[in-house]
Amino acid sequence: MALVGDIKSFKLNSLLQLITMEGKSGALKIDDGERQARCYFQAGRLYHCAIAKLTGSAAFFELLIWEEGEFMFDERGRIDLRTIYEPIDSLLIQGSRLLEEWKVIKSQGFFEDEVFEVQNNIQEASSDFTMKPDDWKTLRLVDGKLNARQIAEKSGLGYLSTYRILFALKSAGIITSLKYKLIDLTLIPQPHRGQSLFVPKNRIASPKVGVETAMQDLVYQQIDGRITLERITAKLNLDQKRISIVVTQLYRQGLISLVDAKGNNVPLEKASIGDSK
Repeated sequence: MALVGDIKSFKLNSLLQLITMEGKSGALKIDDGERQARCYFQAGRLYHCAIAKLTGSAAFFELLIWEEGEFMFDERGRIDLRTIYEPIDSLLIQGSRLLEEWKVIKSQGFFEDEVFEVQNNIQEASSDFTMKPDDWKTLRLVDGKLNARQIAEKSGLGYLSTYRILFALKSAGIITSLKYKLIDLTLIPQPHRGQSLFVPKNRIASPKVGVETAMQDLVYQQIDGRITLERITAKLNLDQKRISIVVTQLYRQGLISLVDAKGNNVPLEKASIGDSK
């Protein structure tokens, strides 16, 4: 009989330890609605894990950050391939450390939709930083266009590992965040009589067309011709600086426009307070 459930109510760590302790063999499949993960066990030992192009421990560590997803364990599942040789307890300890590092990175203001560029003085900046193969692989993808999430997807190293590398490169001064104008709400004419501060332009049928990141899509879907930036910030319960950056990105992509109380277009630059740090 297959074991089924969701990792929101049955924590992933507990599920993995249950399979290990009972010495089960089979395939654990987890689907979060966008991605599928597969972990294969033999006599309670984890032999292989895969998420899209990620395999082995990189896929396993990626799986640990999932908070939602339906799972099914099928004891009939078998695979000849083996990509994991460490005990699952050891992997869970390493994964826990990576998750703690990710929390620290996020607390330092690292955003998944952040875009980077390589510094001109890379030789000087990297003199005290030992570049490893994965560091070089990630650095080659920094082109001033791809954001952190897109770099992670292209690198094949997994989100956690890629974000850690990008953060280290940024801290070493090898790469830097592109500057975005911030929006000062006190300088922008407030709307009245039903007019909106930000209005959507060319409303797209699919949120995956024209909107590059999940955060941009989330903010974009709130802009309906009746909501102000202050209300977006309050509704999403997110940092105002981050919302300002995302709104600026949407504006520069031509997806939204800024209007004054009379409905006239206002250049965003006239409402800026400088570059983000």
